[in-house]
Amino acid sequence: MQREGPSSMLQNEFASGKDEAKMSVVATGYTLAFVQKHLPTPCTRILEIGSGEGALARALVALGYELVAIEANAETADATRKLGVITHNAQWPDFEVEAESFDAVLFTRSLHHIRPVHEALRHARTALRSGGRVLIEDFAYDAAGARELAWFAGMMRLLLATGTMANDESWMPALARSAEPLSVWRAEHDHDLQTSATMFRFADQVFGNVKPASAAYFFRYLQEALLRSEERPDLVAAFLQMEEAMIAANVIAPLGRRMVAEKIERSVFTKSRSEYDSPSFEPTFGFGI
Repeated sequence: MQREGPSSMLQNEFASGKDEAKMSVVATGYTLAFVQKHLPTPCTRILEIGSGEGALARALVALGYELVAIEANAETADATRKLGVITHNAQWPDFEVEAESFDAVLFTRSLHHIRPVHEALRHARTALRSGGRVLIEDFAYDAAGARELAWFAGMMRLLLATGTMANDESWMPALARSAEPLSVWRAEHDHDLQTSATMFRFADQVFGNVKPASAAYFFRYLQEALLRSEERPDLVAAFLQMEEAMIAANVIAPLGRRMVAEKIERSVFTKSRSEYDSPSFEPTFGFGI
């Protein structure tokens, strides 16, 4: 089956005037390009864990894939279901799934919320056929330091000054107004989230062949913060380009994390548990996958 590229398919939905497509075209397209690049061949059935309001799920269904979505939040699960996606309002890994019934399992910015991570990934491996792949897109909140937050706060102040972001009491305007944006960031994020090192450690224990990489991520917050307007997708796209340029120039560190692993039958792990549990263990996430 010849499938339309992510950019053209999402732009067609944008042109159709659907509000939700207009709001998510850039971020969804960024994720969709990653997913399409790393899906196994052949690939028919996909399981997405943490589908949110279903933007990516709908895009993949439109491209001809058979997709099942798992979403813990009842309201957003219902929103995804209304898009024509098979959706279960359930917790992972509690949801029962038939063994070896999917070609790919996606954790789309959801794994940092799930506990226990090891069981979540083992259950995903069970769901995969031999040669199937798990694709993880997430972020390393702890990789944001003073340099990254100074840059991000500067961008947020620009949005406040131009009236394109609401100046309310939510955390992003508060970060923009603060003399210590890193403190605001930590207060928002340092609460029971899985680190990228933890996610990688368990993914490599379960699959043993994880390919890690980094990606842009700050632009996703911009999409949430911007007031609705026809220019919103263009602003988000420009911010994404700027963020990628800052990363490439080593001005800021990338926050996005991506991991790809294939289900290969094997009898031993690639590393011992003691290696993973070492305080010095830290995976290397090269930019771009």
